[in-house]
Amino acid sequence: MFNGKMSGACFLFVSAIIVSGWVAEAAMGKDFEFVNITDFSGSPGQGNAPSINDCGDVAFYKDDGVYFFDRSEEIIVNITGLPGAPATGRFPRLNNSGDIVFWENTTQHIWLFEANSQSFTDISGLTGAPEISQAYSPYNCYGLNDGKKVSFHSGDHNFGDIYVYDHALGVFQKVTDQPGYPTHGRENRINNLDQVVYMGFPDAYVYDLNSGVTTNITDLPGGPGTMVGCYLDFNDNGDLLLVSASEVTFYEAATGEFNYLSGLAGFPAASASGSYNSLSNRGEITLWRDSIYYFDPFDDSFTLLNGQGDVPAGGMQTSINNVGLVALAAGYSFAEELYLAIPVLRGDVDGDSDVDSDDYEVFADCMTGPQKGSVTGVCNAFDFEPDHDVDLADFAVFQANYTD
Repeated sequence: MFNGKMSGACFLFVSAIIVSGWVAEAAMGKDFEFVNITDFSGSPGQGNAPSINDCGDVAFYKDDGVYFFDRSEEIIVNITGLPGAPATGRFPRLNNSGDIVFWENTTQHIWLFEANSQSFTDISGLTGAPEISQAYSPYNCYGLNDGKKVSFHSGDHNFGDIYVYDHALGVFQKVTDQPGYPTHGRENRINNLDQVVYMGFPDAYVYDLNSGVTTNITDLPGGPGTMVGCYLDFNDNGDLLLVSASEVTFYEAATGEFNYLSGLAGFPAASASGSYNSLSNRGEITLWRDSIYYFDPFDDSFTLLNGQGDVPAGGMQTSINNVGLVALAAGYSFAEELYLAIPVLRGDVDGDSDVDSDDYEVFADCMTGPQKGSVTGVCNAFDFEPDHDVDLADFAVFQANYTD
């Protein structure tokens, strides 16, 4: 039985589930363990457009059904198979309470599923709702926060408006067409500060529901200016991610600074920006540039996620949560296998967030000596240099990280 999630009840663990998977070599960037979500009970076998919350739960769709992966129970539930659900659903967005907003492709209505009550609301069918959306891309054109406020695009494919539906109050508020600001918008997200970011042709704007103030982010000092055609994401600090065909830009709200990633070593340049990029509260970024990459802002490194070990090459869609777990769709077909990429703390191989005697027991078995690799599996977590062996140089780093 699907029990849903109480708000704030997420157990924030990074490796609490014992998993089997391949660990990316350190030479590629950070270490991850990969779990095939679509191997769990109740799975439709494949999926697409994953959305992850801070519990590590994942919502996704397959064909015309919306599914929920409950990480704590290790089961998958067909949400559109529950009583009261619409017959079809795609492109889910998930919050930390397990609530899901999704697009009904038959009528192009937007629906809200509440996990605690297991009830469904046809947002587009409510009194006072704006016209039915003809969204350019449903995946990009709505968002959901923990307060069950839904931002969404409504109207023409390219020149519709942005609204926010407040489920607690049952009211709609128009975000675009405010005095002195753009009359249209398309791609959008809403964060837990009740701020809405949207593409306003040609710039990216942030509207604050509490103050009623709209800010043109891209025209701020140091900003990129015109950004037609970019993809954007938002976090709960008010930071902003802008991705275009030639650049990945991170805006830090606290400092007002713009960081341009294309100048960093290892930046994965590509001709396509994709539209399935994601930003965590820590400034981590997952992005698609012909392949799927993870960017770590702490050391400015890029890690290739797909095409490694058992994870198939290809795929575009990613979602990162606020403890660094990544949900990704890998493969070349429209319906793909979904993976949970779990970051591995260097030297912490048992997933208890420290480096202690239990990890040392594994280290001893991984010791190869200098130039006697290659290192495989969990032993990659001890190849600190990295030079594809585990030797005394790696032990010195392990000893410095030791916490027991």
